[in-house]
Amino acid sequence: MNPGPRGCLADVLDRGYPTRPVQPLTDGKRPIRTGCVGVGAGFTLLEMLIVLVIAAILMATVVPNFGPAIARAQLYSATRDIASALRHTRGQAMITKRDALFELNTEQHSYRVTGRAKAYSLPPEIALSLYTTTTETVGETTGRIRFFPDGSATGGRVTLTASKQKRVVDVNWLTGEVRMGDDDSDQ
Repeated sequence: MNPGPRGCLADVLDRGYPTRPVQPLTDGKRPIRTGCVGVGAGFTLLEMLIVLVIAAILMATVVPNFGPAIARAQLYSATRDIASALRHTRGQAMITKRDALFELNTEQHSYRVTGRAKAYSLPPEIALSLYTTTTETVGETTGRIRFFPDGSATGGRVTLTASKQKRVVDVNWLTGEVRMGDDDSDQ
């Protein structure tokens, strides 16, 4: 079928056919098709269903693989947050010439630093543990790391665990240096 005077799109949208009869073109042996194909052009229902099934299979195999990557990203982010807070606390002790505290609550998944009223939260999927001196233990789930004006600290270790991965943040008692590592064997 040849397009009408207004073109293929107008004919298809009107759901009609050209208003004037059109003579088919031939090369002498068979008719030559030109212009728009007609209203029957497009995808069949079967083709659409096959594409949907393939898309569903791909989604079912790809999406679950993102879970461990997200958990790992949360673990690394929380480790960097704690290391940053510890470094900030050390800096505050040195600047103000007074003791500064980093306080971690392993049950509520939160921490506080001296000079800030806000309690910073950590993802609940991450298991936390704190190793510090007995003088800095507030309760069973809360402990502190104290930084002194000369930069030294009481020392300690924050361990973060999620999805069978472990990260540690160590505070050196003599220098107050804060270091991050993958697990206990790195230190």
